[in-house]
Amino acid sequence: AKVWVNGKEVGGHQGGYTAFSFDITDAVVFGQENRLAVRADNSNNPAIAPWMAAENLSFPYSFDYAVYGGIYRDVWITVTDGVKIEKVFNTPMCGQASPTVLSMATHVKNHTAEEKEVTLTSTVMDPDGKEVAKATGKKTIAGGEEVVFKQMKSAFGKIQFWNVDEPNLYTVKSTISYDGAEVDQFESVFGIRDFSISNGNAFVLNGKKMLIRGINRHQDMEGAGYALSNGQHRKDVEIIKEAGFNFIRHAHYPADPEFTRACDELGLMLWLEIPLTGSVSEDPAFAENCKSQLQEMIEQSYNNPSVILWGIGNESDRSGGGEAASNKLFGELAAMAKRLDKTRATTGCNWQYESN
Repeated sequence: AKVWVNGKEVGGHQGGYTAFSFDITDAVVFGQENRLAVRADNSNNPAIAPWMAAENLSFPYSFDYAVYGGIYRDVWITVTDGVKIEKVFNTPMCGQASPTVLSMATHVKNHTAEEKEVTLTSTVMDPDGKEVAKATGKKTIAGGEEVVFKQMKSAFGKIQFWNVDEPNLYTVKSTISYDGAEVDQFESVFGIRDFSISNGNAFVLNGKKMLIRGINRHQDMEGAGYALSNGQHRKDVEIIKEAGFNFIRHAHYPADPEFTRACDELGLMLWLEIPLTGSVSEDPAFAENCKSQLQEMIEQSYNNPSVILWGIGNESDRSGGGEAASNKLFGELAAMAKRLDKTRATTGCNWQYESN
């Protein structure tokens, strides 16, 4: 996609399943009508995943799933202060015999030219809406600089675990202020849950063995293509839950945030993966695009307790690059996923190469 405001290009993004944003302040004319233009292109491209080397096997001729074009997820224009919260990463660590510890990493950026002394207050609310912890920090942020506030809390009273039968969600309310005024608020969630996946052993969630009943889900619907409403995404989760499943693999791409939120709230475990499917391209830009999509997926769904697995690719060896190229890329993506998130398992598979 490429985006213009009043004829000025403000940014571009490669990948059709993860969110992106641009600062359009300098392109907007305040007090007047402004024109926003977006060009979306879903061409089969060897520099962007998903890609199919054999054109006769690619969409619209053939594919495991349809690759629709156009804008099909929510679009927002957000107005903020010059100092704002960019993102929050909540990492709860727990064990059956260990105290629960929550680490919060809050990214704050000063988009102004002036230095600001910023105070961050992070308030933790339990599933019943009761305040159970609060942390406050202060940093001086230079103009144009982004900093990370790192905070940790460990006292939450009686722990309400997240599981498929009782999907308890905690909330972190982050607020920043400077010069005596509150300028930004940001809400994020987390769930307290402990799981283990190991070869030859049963899956364990919060100390209890569990049989995984899984299903694959694609995000299209008759008459809508990819352009599902938020209600339609949630309805899919409700149908899957009512059918008796407890686990979803979102094939072959990251889910809409509304779908992931519904899994959090209704109690379904989730495997999200990047769209590395069809073929591996030996164009260096392709590998970088896969890494970019992986980082976006992990960062955007990091706080969702329903997410158990990060998928780095699936069935990507039908054509295109050979075994060595495929294995190299899968190895790099697996290592990257572990660097970005040490709390979740990573998975992926191909069908042609035994070494993969």
